[in-house]
Amino acid sequence: MSGGLHVVLVGGDELALDVLRELRAAGDEVELLWRAPCRVAEEAVRHGARYRDADPERLATWERLPLPASAVVVCIAQADDFNLTVGLLAREANPGVRLILRQFDRRMAAELERILPNAGVVAIADVAAATFAAAVLDPHIISAFRFPEAGDALLAFAGGRAEDFGCTGLDLGEAEEHLRGRVMEINGHPPQDVPLEPADEVTVFATVARLAQIARARTPAAPQRSKRRPRSLRALMRHLDPVSLSVATALLLLYLVSAAFYESTLHLSVLDAFYVVTSRIAENGDVSLWRTSSVVEAFTIAVMLSGIALTGSVVALITNAVVRRREESVAGMRRVGARGHVVVCGSGVVGSRVVEYLLALDVPVVIVERNPDPALVAQARDRGASVLTGDATRERTLEYAGVESALGVVALANDDTTNLKIALTARGLRRDARVVLRFNNAALGRAVERHLDAGTVHALRDLAAPLVAERVAGHDVLDRVRIHGTPFTVVRRRERLLPPLCGARGGGAVVYRNGEHPQQGDLILSLIESRG
Repeated sequence: MSGGLHVVLVGGDELALDVLRELRAAGDEVELLWRAPCRVAEEAVRHGARYRDADPERLATWERLPLPASAVVVCIAQADDFNLTVGLLAREANPGVRLILRQFDRRMAAELERILPNAGVVAIADVAAATFAAAVLDPHIISAFRFPEAGDALLAFAGGRAEDFGCTGLDLGEAEEHLRGRVMEINGHPPQDVPLEPADEVTVFATVARLAQIARARTPAAPQRSKRRPRSLRALMRHLDPVSLSVATALLLLYLVSAAFYESTLHLSVLDAFYVVTSRIAENGDVSLWRTSSVVEAFTIAVMLSGIALTGSVVALITNAVVRRREESVAGMRRVGARGHVVVCGSGVVGSRVVEYLLALDVPVVIVERNPDPALVAQARDRGASVLTGDATRERTLEYAGVESALGVVALANDDTTNLKIALTARGLRRDARVVLRFNNAALGRAVERHLDAGTVHALRDLAAPLVAERVAGHDVLDRVRIHGTPFTVVRRRERLLPPLCGARGGGAVVYRNGEHPQQGDLILSLIESRG
C-alpha cells in the first residue's frame, strides 16, 4: 500500500469529506481548501486534515499556496465548470501538480483527460449510471463499471446465495462455466473446487448481460393484464374526484327510486319502469301521459328537473375528462403497452446514461420526466425509448408507464425525497416491484434501505469517493469492491505481473476464470488491493 502524498482537496460538501476520509486512511497528507463557511471543515480537521479558508477561484490563492512538485490537486465541487476553472488556476500557478477533476458529463471528462496532461478526470455520471442500470436488472449486483475498450461492455460484481445464481451442486469450474464469469469468494474465503450448497454465500464477477439473464430465469414473469383487472378497477375508483362520484351516485339513486315508484304506483314491470324514468330524464316533457294522480304528476316533474341538472353535470364531467385526457396525450401522457421494460424516472445526465446502458442491453425503456427537454425526447425516441411527461410521484403517471408489468423502476431525480416518493408509489402499485433509488445523502439512503421497504439504494458519494481517492495515487481505476473483507480496486494495467480479472478481446469483454491466463494482445483489467 502506498501513501504519503500531499493532496489539496477543493470541495465543501459530503463527497469531499468522504474522499478526505479515504485519503487519510491511505496515509496521505490532506489540506482542505474552501472558503468559509465550510460545513465540513470541523469534521475534516477531526480526521487529521488541515483546513485553509481561501477562495480557490483566485489565482493569488494558488500562488501563495506552497506545494511540493509531487502534490495532487483534487477538485470535486458540484459544478463542472468550477472544477475546471480551479484546476487550470492551480496548474497555472504550479505547473507540475497532478490534477484530479470531478465532471458529471462523460464526454467532457474523456476530452479533458485526452488534452490535459498529468490529469485524471472522474465522470460521476458514468460511474453511477453503470451501477444503477445493472442493479435494476439484477438486485444482487453490488457495483458495475463500463469497459470502454471492450465495446463499452458492462461488468459487475454480485453477491448472494449459490442458488440465486443457479450454481447449486456445481463445482468451481462448472459454476464459472454457468456464469461465464468468475467466482471471487465462497462464504468469505477464497473459492475451493467443491460442490456448492444452496445457502453458500458467493461473490461473483461477470458481464451484466449474463447476470441479467440469470436473474430473469429465477424471477417469475410479471402478471398478465387479465389478472390485474380487479386492481385496475380499484385504481379507477381512486382517480374519481368527489364531484364525479357524487353526481354518479345521485344519478344512480334517481334511477332506482324513480323506477321503484313507477313500478308500484302504475303497476309496471321493472323494465317498463326503467324505460319511463329514462324517457322522463331524456325527453323532459309530456307529463299528461301520467296524469293518473297529482302525486304521480308532481313526482314526474321532480324527476325531469333532477334529470336536467344531473344530465348537464354528467355531460360537463365527460367533456372535462375528454379534454383533460386530450391535454395529457398532447403533453406526452399516454398509457404504455410495454412489458418487461424498465421505467427510468429522471432524464438528467445520470438518467440519460442509464437509458443508454439499458438500451444497449436490449432492455425496453420508458422515461418519465416532468419537464423533458425536446431534444432529449427526440433523441430518446430515436433510440427506441418511450417518453412520458408527468410527475413520477403520482400513481396515475406510473400506471401509464406500466409499472405493474415492468421489470423495474429506477428513481433518479436530484432530490432524495422525490426518489423516495417515487419508490413508495411504485411499491404501492405493485408490492414486488424492483426499485433502485439514487440518494445524495448516503446515511439517509442506508437508513431507508434498512427501515423502509422501498428498494435498493445507491448513494453517489459511496460510488464515487473510493474511485476519486484511488485516482489520486495515479491508478487508472474503474471500480472498487470488498472481497474476503478487504477492499480491492479494478485497474487498467498492461503489466502481466498482476493477477488478471478480465480483458478486452475482439471488441468484447472476456472474464478470466480462476487459473485462466490472458491471450497475447488482450487489454487487461486487474484486481489490486486498495490503498485505504
